[in-house]
Parts: sequence; C-alpha cells; structure tokens
Amino acid sequence: MHRSSAATAPEGASYLQVGSFPGQRRAVAFRDKLLELGFRCEIQSVRTADTEVYHRVRVGPFTDPEALQTARDRLDELGIATRTVTARE
Repeated sequence: MHRSSAATAPEGASYLQVGSFPGQRRAVAFRDKLLELGFRCEIQSVRTADTEVYHRVRVGPFTDPEALQTARDRLDELGIATRTVTARE
C-alpha cells in the first residue's frame, strides 16, 4: 500500500477519518466543505494492492484527546461519521 499525505503529523498524533473516495474531486470537495466549517483537515491518497487509489479525508492532527473528542462531537452533530486513526512516521 502506497501512502501520500499533504502534511507530516507528530508521531502518535491522531486524526478523525471522515471519508474515503475513489475520485479525488469528491475528496477535495468534501475537504473544502470541512475547511469552510472551520476544521483543520487534509487528504491522504492511498494506493491499494490492486493499484486503485483512494483519497482519505482526515480532520486533524490531534495530540490532545479532549480536542479530538470536541471535533468528533461537532462532526457527529453535523451527521458526519468518524473513525480515529493514528499517524505513522
């Protein structure tokens, strides 16, 4: 699996993954919506074993568990499902 990320997070930082799209255009549109709502977010592109590329939209990074929970609660209020993922160096 090949990973490409827009930013480098501190080791051990967490993100809230809010979507994964086969098309980059949809991922960019969703990220832009979240940016307009005041979230810090990025897109991580991942190539699967069968060479498909998915674009993950992630909010964060978070090193403070309370800040992560606050963002999760706000996203939940907006009807956006989240999954916590940890950054890897």
